[in-house]
Amino acid sequence: MSEELLQTIPQQIGKYTYFRLGSTTLEQLKNNGIIPKRNYEKVSRKKPDGLVVYQGQVKAVVEYKQPKELSSDSDLKKAINQSIPIARALCKILIITDGSKSFWVNALNGDFIKDFAGNDIRTVFHPFAIKKITEIEYLIDEIDASITKSSSFVFDNIKLIHFGSL
Repeated sequence: MSEELLQTIPQQIGKYTYFRLGSTTLEQLKNNGIIPKRNYEKVSRKKPDGLVVYQGQVKAVVEYKQPKELSSDSDLKKAINQSIPIARALCKILIITDGSKSFWVNALNGDFIKDFAGNDIRTVFHPFAIKKITEIEYLIDEIDASITKSSSFVFDNIKLIHFGSL
């Protein structure tokens, strides 16, 4: 077991479990039963910054960046390209965040996830500052149930929490 896993205290976000990581590989996560046991081939040595897990299934990969690393479209695209292979191997949702702004990305196709009205979902994901746990549960549930390789739209109207920080 990696030292980080020994020191990591999983945080509950409603029904989800959040793991703050950074130096633990997918291979180590697999060997310790945190992610499903399967062959992760090209990404087995990659190190996600965070995982949102529900009953042994990864629902989202979280990538943390400094605000200056998200200051331009090219910086954001670089962050997405760096993290999307990990997210694609584990789940459908990639969240890129600096703690004050977040970008929700469909890991299946690289597009920004959009609400019912076509607006990018920009709800801030900050696991240590979530006040409305039922809303973040709802958001993750709706996104996970809605997006596919050919669609990055959420079926339900989640506009109420579109701009807010959870």
